[in-house]
Amino acid sequence: MDGNLVVRVDGVHFKLHRSRMVRNSTFFKEQVEIARAEMGMIRHDHIFVQVKGVSVQDFERLLEALDVGVGYVFNPPPFHIIASVLRAARTLGFTTLEAWATHTLRNMWPESYEGITSTPIQHGAETIGITRDCNIPSLLKPAFYQLVRTTAFGQNLDEEEEENQEDAKRRTLKRQDLIRLVRMREEFHIAWVEAADSPPSKALFPCPLEVPVDRQDPASDNVDQTNNSPPVDPIKNKCLKARANSFQIWHAEVKESGIFEEHLYDPIVGLDKLSKIKWEDHGFCEGCVKSWRNHWELEKKRIWDRMDITLELHPSVVES
Repeated sequence: MDGNLVVRVDGVHFKLHRSRMVRNSTFFKEQVEIARAEMGMIRHDHIFVQVKGVSVQDFERLLEALDVGVGYVFNPPPFHIIASVLRAARTLGFTTLEAWATHTLRNMWPESYEGITSTPIQHGAETIGITRDCNIPSLLKPAFYQLVRTTAFGQNLDEEEEENQEDAKRRTLKRQDLIRLVRMREEFHIAWVEAADSPPSKALFPCPLEVPVDRQDPASDNVDQTNNSPPVDPIKNKCLKARANSFQIWHAEVKESGIFEEHLYDPIVGLDKLSKIKWEDHGFCEGCVKSWRNHWELEKKRIWDRMDITLELHPSVVES
């Protein structure tokens, strides 16, 4: 029975082991059963199967994955191999390979804004394509975020021909996605400037230690009963002094350090860096710093959630 399955992919013929293909693929199992029923073939007759919707390159990489087997689990191949296997496996019903490739791709990308780091992730454009081809919408947002903060949205400006034209073509973004990326970059820029151009507003984030005297309990130990004035509070005074110099401190920590310029299109990582600055060392009280960090955390989530609207990430887009 083996060695008598001839598969034609885009004009190229492959002579394969029938039992192996039938065992691993629902598509080939169905095609063999149809051929037997319609043509009355005996066990050792050659069966010819025409494959559509899969490129020769993807099919060859799929066959290679079948050969390597569990080796790919412990030592995953490059991205373009995984993507090829996923496309071909999904089209031809190789369910085990499809599950492996999907799982491997998902592990490459963060699931939420909390997993976004300054470390760049490659293959954003190809991920957008494979996400739509194979319906993995959870990868769209992290892939788009990566491209927004990447020079030229990760597009190759070199006019020289690349070695593999099929892989190169998959790295080229569609016009609609380029427009989405431009819109998203504009919104990221605005959100970052609003958050990082100047220190948090004293009106929006009042110091919790600045409690008006007329609202304090006269019987409290915090009030000097002899002259009705509050005692000296060193923590409060340090915070007041830091707030008075907040623009100078902010300029040194955010502007001169390079944080502001580096994250014009990467606000989630930028906000995370703002949170990690040791503001307490400059004299700001714990209450002030906590309120800022809580706000920046909420802002990261807001930016991430808004991507659904900006990028129109709903079912109709995933399938487009």
